[in-house]
Amino acid sequence: MATLKDIKGTNVQSIAGDPSNPVEGQLWYNSTAKILKGEIFNAAAWSSGGNLNVARADGAGFGLQTAAICAGGGFPEKNETESYNGTSWTAVAAIPVAMRSLNCAGAGTQTAGFFVGGWNGSSAVATTQEWNGSGWTATNNFPITSYSIASMGTQTAGLSCTGEKQTPPARSAVSAEYDGSSWTAGNSVNTGRYGASSAGTQTAGLVFGGNVPDSPGTTEEYNGTSWTTTAVTVYPAQYSGGAGLQTAALKFGGEGTPDQSVAEIYNGSSWTSIASMPAGKNSPMPAGTTSAGLASGGYSPGIVNTVFEWNEAAFSTVTIDTD
Repeated sequence: MATLKDIKGTNVQSIAGDPSNPVEGQLWYNSTAKILKGEIFNAAAWSSGGNLNVARADGAGFGLQTAAICAGGGFPEKNETESYNGTSWTAVAAIPVAMRSLNCAGAGTQTAGFFVGGWNGSSAVATTQEWNGSGWTATNNFPITSYSIASMGTQTAGLSCTGEKQTPPARSAVSAEYDGSSWTAGNSVNTGRYGASSAGTQTAGLVFGGNVPDSPGTTEEYNGTSWTTTAVTVYPAQYSGGAGLQTAALKFGGEGTPDQSVAEIYNGSSWTSIASMPAGKNSPMPAGTTSAGLASGGYSPGIVNTVFEWNEAAFSTVTIDTD
């Protein structure tokens, strides 16, 4: 019978701790912790996370894969807010008014986030709602009354743009910066749209996709002053999820027949397809980063409470056995 030394060219080492740079397939005995450990490679993939307590779509999502917030959504319009710890969701303080059409309108962290605009069941709103980790506070209004807006950045350095104007109906090109209290109008995006996805920061923002009849996969980058049109997404769609940074963005799902399960990554100049989600999702509530994304709820078809987690390929150390 072949031994580990025959296969790998080495025996299991006994180390007072863990090696600084383990390689795939390496085994060692941590004599301090008295644990047999090894280094494995995890392929990039989507997996199922903990289900939302309240099924909904088109709500606001922000935060990280292991520390996220989902608020509002439909149908009908909802005001429930839930907090995620990477395993399960917990009900927390509800938003003051039940709303939907917030798909990518939220940004920030689990303890300091915001969303803007939305649909309250009878009309569009211009309100901004801030989350402080325990409750919601209304602040100054966005420059125009609209819904299906795209947002990015943080609670004290946010950026929101595009959306659907109610009166008269139109695709908005408005862009504005948020300082945690008030909005300052900036230069308009090049292509007005609604239902777009977003990623990035206030000075390095990204908006992509959305309802754009002539070029539905159009991507635009913001440099803190103006917008520049760049690449087209591989799978043009509206109501996709978005996360990450301007030079490393994640796009997933979107409206379609059936709703899209496809996903792709942006590297600052072009989009590349990655593994698809387990099922299609339209209007999921997005959160996370390019390497660890979160797609919560959505239409699939019908309103669902399922949650998918994206994890890029990575090495990890695992415990094999203990004394």
